[in-house]
Amino acid sequence: MSMTEAQKVKARKRLPSADPWKPTSVARQEVHAIKALFAGKATEHQQIMATALIYRMTGVEDLETRPDERASVFAGGKRFIGTQILMMVRMSPEFIETLDDL
Repeated sequence: MSMTEAQKVKARKRLPSADPWKPTSVARQEVHAIKALFAGKATEHQQIMATALIYRMTGVEDLETRPDERASVFAGGKRFIGTQILMMVRMSPEFIETLDDL
């Protein structure tokens, strides 16, 4: 039985690495999605895929605790970036209006 691309991407979601400094494994479609997102040309599907990849790469849904302190601190730093992105995604329109313009 052959897996679809969506199933392959979903299968990559696994327990966090004990070595958070190692690169996240990515599929070709995920790289295209990130490139399209940053170029401002991503389709809706690519936007969703790129967002999921960013969340996975930053470990925003993981605990930062690892077998040793160095790995835990490194994972915590990655996770902090993800939580900052997630915080902006969840901001209410009313709160966004209180922020300064560039």
